Amino acid sequence: MRKKDIFEENKELQSSLFLAQSYQDAWADYSRSLKKERFARWDYVVLTASNEEQAEGFKEQIKKTLSCVSGKR
Repeated sequence: MRKKDIFEENKELQSSLFLAQSYQDAWADYSRSLKKERFARWDYVVLTASNEEQAEGFKEQIKKTLSCVSGKR
């Protein structure tokens, strides 16, 4: 295997691990926010996308979340 291929493979793995850890941290914070009365809460969330494909993915996730919250599954 070429050095460049190994680097690219490792980069993808690190990115995946980072995203997994970020998700776990965010979920843990959310769970704590439901249980603790004095847990810091947000008034606004700013979401940015790197490209159109990511933006469309975010829009779909928001749409699904809103439909679940409003009970329109």
